[in-house]
Amino acid sequence: MSAASDGDGMSNVEEGADDPDGDGIPNYLDPDSDNDGISDRAEISFGLDPYTADPPGTLPLATWPVAIGILMAALAWFKRRVYQGRLSG
Repeated sequence: MSAASDGDGMSNVEEGADDPDGDGIPNYLDPDSDNDGISDRAEISFGLDPYTADPPGTLPLATWPVAIGILMAALAWFKRRVYQGRLSG
């Protein structure tokens, strides 16, 4: 138990098998150890504590353009599918 099984970059040993958020998933397998909706990987990359629930809006504003870009790309894909008649109601 040494690699990061949940993909957050922290070793399994470092995270341990505790479950402070009570979701039934041990920290070393839980991609969101504090169950605040922000992945441990994102919290670590922004210098936040992955074991302390952060309120909404905690992530830096620098992340919003990426999220908006992804949303716009998904919307464009959906519109193309609708116009091409590939989605049925």
